[in-house]
Amino acid sequence: MERKNMFAGLMRGRCLVFGMAFVLSLLLVQSCNLPESPAQRSQRRFRFIFANDIHFRGEKDAVMLTKVINEWKTDVPQWDFAVVAGDLTNHGNIEKMKLLKDILDKMGKPYYPIIGNSDITAPGDSGKKNYFAVFGEHRGDYLVVHKNVVLIFLDLSNDDKKQVEVLVSTKLWLKKMLAFVPTTTPIIVFSHYPLHPESPRFGVFNSIELFRLFDDHNVLAYFSGHYHARWSGYRNGVPFFTNARLLPNWKIGDKYPGSGYMIVDVYKATVGISYKETEYGEVKTRVDEGERGTD
Repeated sequence: MERKNMFAGLMRGRCLVFGMAFVLSLLLVQSCNLPESPAQRSQRRFRFIFANDIHFRGEKDAVMLTKVINEWKTDVPQWDFAVVAGDLTNHGNIEKMKLLKDILDKMGKPYYPIIGNSDITAPGDSGKKNYFAVFGEHRGDYLVVHKNVVLIFLDLSNDDKKQVEVLVSTKLWLKKMLAFVPTTTPIIVFSHYPLHPESPRFGVFNSIELFRLFDDHNVLAYFSGHYHARWSGYRNGVPFFTNARLLPNWKIGDKYPGSGYMIVDVYKATVGISYKETEYGEVKTRVDEGERGTD
């Protein structure tokens, strides 16, 4: 009964089947002044910020992260929430994780964290205890309904491995949740690890097992991090976005020096993307900026 109640408003509010073709808008711009027409604005459901791979290490990162959050608050108009998709810290240090949370709390709006491999202290569930202690036991696999759109956050972490497979527990949880979601209801999927099978690096081994569950539903987009570079691809007409890390704090030996966040507009049957650099200086060359995967 509790699960039915969770979706009661969503089920009542969704009665349209969207038949229009999906149109992807990838706007690689350097400001937050999104070129949105009045017609587009009237179709927009909401806007959110997508960030990942903070790799928070201490005082210097605190200064940069505070600057970024202040930028969100002053320069990004009309956003509802932020998603912070994994590798929040290095090595899951609980004191640094607490400091990070204190800074994130100051954004003054909801934010949704996802655990990453760098947030784990040891193999097994015990390695996640610091993350859950700071961000809550309910922040593993979880679901949020926002303005009649279902946001699904997947915990794909498998010990502290860089490349993983979807665990049975996550597949069972997802199957149960999707049973309560009407097939026409818009869904956006978030994970730390790239789900597209042609991701240049670190693609989830058995992501096809997730797609079998999602393919009968109205998925608008998939968002991930972990790769430390920007990449996008499609599968069955649905876009996948992999974002660069948030802060320019990972220089030594990093092949992909770009850093920034995405501003995502969610429309009735599509999403629009804008990207904002956080280099705070000379823009570094990024790899494969326009590369796209295929089915």
